[in-house]
Amino acid sequence: ERLWENKEVIQVEASKPSGSYPRLARGLQDLNEIKNTADASTIASTVLETMQQGMGFKRVALFLRNGNTKKLGARMAFGPGTREAMSALQFNEAFGPDVFHLTLAQNQPVIVDNCHAPGWQSKLPAWFKTALPSTRSFLCIPLVKNGVPVAMLYGDWDVELTGTPVESHELAQLTQMGRVLREALTRRTR
Repeated sequence: ERLWENKEVIQVEASKPSGSYPRLARGLQDLNEIKNTADASTIASTVLETMQQGMGFKRVALFLRNGNTKKLGARMAFGPGTREAMSALQFNEAFGPDVFHLTLAQNQPVIVDNCHAPGWQSKLPAWFKTALPSTRSFLCIPLVKNGVPVAMLYGDWDVELTGTPVESHELAQLTQMGRVLREALTRRTR
């Protein structure tokens, strides 16, 4: 079941579904079957759809690095309000003291379980707070090659998740999907 039909986004309930692991495993299997023949756009949409279906994200986005402008900006996104927010979902590549730059600099996924908590407010940039004010929890997965950011995967929920929002085996699958996408994106530019 695809979330993108006729270029219209289908609404999805935003909470983590039970049975996320098998959904992610199926998506990863699909990616591995198409990774050598599909273009980067097809792989990107498959990754985002799998993330949204598997993890129940309300919104998902792919931030791509633009070497000319030295910015990372959302180039593909699914979920309510993403079309309107796309132009605001961008930030300068130069390091800033926020969670998105930290994710890229450390080349490690970051999970924020409650971005409205006082400790997180200073780590969230103004563009994020303005563009996605209803976000409560989110995940960022950096796609870095040879120390240079290529892209970043993003998914969010409008609910605060209790317990462990993303299990280690789910994060491993999501990270592997990111690797497949990173290779497709860098293959495109060779």
